[in-house]
Amino acid sequence: MQTPSRVLFAVWITLAALTAGTPLKGQDYTLRSMEGKKTRVHVAELHRELRVSCLHDTLLLHDYFGGYSARVLDSSFLQITYAVRGGSGFGPENTAILAVGDGRLHQTLLLMSSYETVGSEYEHTLHTTFQLASHHRSDWHLTLNAREYIKDKSHPAGLRKNLPPVLLPFNKELMAFCNKTVIADSPFTALEYNQNIEYIRFAAGDTLMTVQLADDTYYYSEGLWYSPTSLMMQHDTVVDKLFRLPDVRQKTAWIDSVTHRRHGISLMMLEMTDWPSDTGHYVLQAGFHSRQKFDAYWLYKVYQPRLEIKTEPVAHP
Repeated sequence: MQTPSRVLFAVWITLAALTAGTPLKGQDYTLRSMEGKKTRVHVAELHRELRVSCLHDTLLLHDYFGGYSARVLDSSFLQITYAVRGGSGFGPENTAILAVGDGRLHQTLLLMSSYETVGSEYEHTLHTTFQLASHHRSDWHLTLNAREYIKDKSHPAGLRKNLPPVLLPFNKELMAFCNKTVIADSPFTALEYNQNIEYIRFAAGDTLMTVQLADDTYYYSEGLWYSPTSLMMQHDTVVDKLFRLPDVRQKTAWIDSVTHRRHGISLMMLEMTDWPSDTGHYVLQAGFHSRQKFDAYWLYKVYQPRLEIKTEPVAHP
C-alpha cells in the first residue's frame, strides 16, 4: 500500500512540559497484547492530560477536561472516553481505543465521539456507542452507532435520528480500525487530532486510510489520527511560504524518495510573534523529523511586516 508523502509543521514542546503534573488518580487495566501476552496498562489522570503507560511506553491524551471512563474490549483493547476542552456552548468528548503490540501502545482509533452544541435558538448533539466483535480473538470489527438530536428553526419540535452504523475492520498490520482507502485527488492540510499542534500536508495521489463519523472525517497515518483544517493564522502563511522555497522543495523530494514516500521535510516553529502585529519575527527550523529525533538542516528567521526570510545553516556537532 502506498503511504502518504507529507510535510509536517509542529510547535516544539519539551519532554518536561509533556510530563509535567502530579497524577490526581489512576487505574490499572489488563490487556492481552497482539502477541498474546498479558500486559498491565495504567491510566493516570493529570491536570489537563490523561497519561496511559505500559511496559516502557507512555501515551498522552491531551486537552483533557475531566470525567473519563474506560473499559476493556475483548481482552485486547482499552476504550477511553473523556471530555476535552471545547468552547462557549460547545462540549465535546473524544474516544480513544488503544492496544498493545511489540511492547508499544497504539492508537487504533481516536475521534470525537460525542458533543453538545447549545445556543439561544439552536441545539445539536451527537452521541456514539462502540461495539466490538471478533472471531477467536482475531478478525476484529468495531461498530460505531451514532445518534443525533437537532433543534432549530427548521425543527422547532426537535429531530432525533440514528445514523447508519459505521463498520470498522481492524487492520493488524497498521494497528488501526479504519474502513476506507481513499486516493487524495488534490493536496490538503490536516491537523493531528490528539495534540492539535502539528499540521500534515497530504499530497495529491496519496493513499489514505479514513473513518467517517457523522459529518467528520479522520485520516490515519503512521500511528496518528488527523482531521482536516483550514489554515487561517499568519504563522500558517509563513509556513506555506517556507514550503515553497527551492531548498525546502528539493529536500522534500529527496527525503520522499529515500524513505519510499514515508516522510517529507518538517518545519518546527521555535519562536512565534503575535498576530496581526507588524513587528517581530518567527524562527523556524527545517529538517527531518523521525520518531527518534529532529535532524535540522536550516534555521529560518521570518521578519514582519513583509515576511522577509533570512536563512542560516544549522551547525552540527
